[in-house]
Amino acid sequence: MNSLLNQQESNYEIILVDDGSKDKSAEILDGYEEQNDFVQVIHKSNGGIGSTILPALERARGEYIVFVDSDDYVCKDMFSVLTETVRKYNSPDIIQFGLKMVDESNCIVREERHGEYQLTIRDEIISDHFENHPTPSLACRVFKKKLFNSAVYLMQNVGIDEILIVQLLLKASSLVSIDDVLYCVFLRKDSISRSACSKKKIEEYNNVYDFLFRISSDNVQLLSYIEIKYLKLIINIFLGLESHDSDLLRKYKELYCKVKSTQEYKKESLSFKVGTKLFYYFPNIYKKIKLL
Repeated sequence: MNSLLNQQESNYEIILVDDGSKDKSAEILDGYEEQNDFVQVIHKSNGGIGSTILPALERARGEYIVFVDSDDYVCKDMFSVLTETVRKYNSPDIIQFGLKMVDESNCIVREERHGEYQLTIRDEIISDHFENHPTPSLACRVFKKKLFNSAVYLMQNVGIDEILIVQLLLKASSLVSIDDVLYCVFLRKDSISRSACSKKKIEEYNNVYDFLFRISSDNVQLLSYIEIKYLKLIINIFLGLESHDSDLLRKYKELYCKVKSTQEYKKESLSFKVGTKLFYYFPNIYKKIKLL
């Protein structure tokens, strides 16, 4: 909150969503609202990350929407840089920017930045996302509010960014990438996105990809990208399981046979292609190698 309140830009609003907190969060948020006339607080019963976005969007009055996760923080010039980018590129639908990841010791684990350019062809916007900016996070991008019209949400914690980013990219007619690192992701070991794969979490992932497969069924290029992401997800889930999951392996084998001949798969790195082939034939050996 300090990073949001201390922005160099003054023309913005902050909407805070209390998703049924059981500690002192609600009281803290109300304090921010009382002290700042551009801060609004929404209190609701717990419904997961997917249920928090819609009420916030309904309250939002601005043309652009920025998401900030509660663990993270942003650079003090973030909004001024984004405002200037909007002017420079004549109000693009989406702006994406660099981010850094910091661990609990305040050490930079990784930094991502991709240069400055503009895209105005939808197929190029889609391919740029999956090939150059594959993170589905909403938090390292800014979106025109109108892109959220008619968007579909899942009322769960897992995969909300993934189902939304695809819908937003499909509606966007212009995207700008800037090289500035404006967002800082705090890597907390027990966060929802980095918690172990429980049965419920696997079910929620399946909900996400069932939805993504449906909305991309008539777009061959997009469907291939999503199927490749699902291959990666299945491998990661399998590595986190203590017992054998035959249904998961069956899904993988069916999907691998379908995807391996696509142009999108051929663009992947050699190490990825070798790894997916090894996992197809010898999943347990792959797991042992990864865990060494």
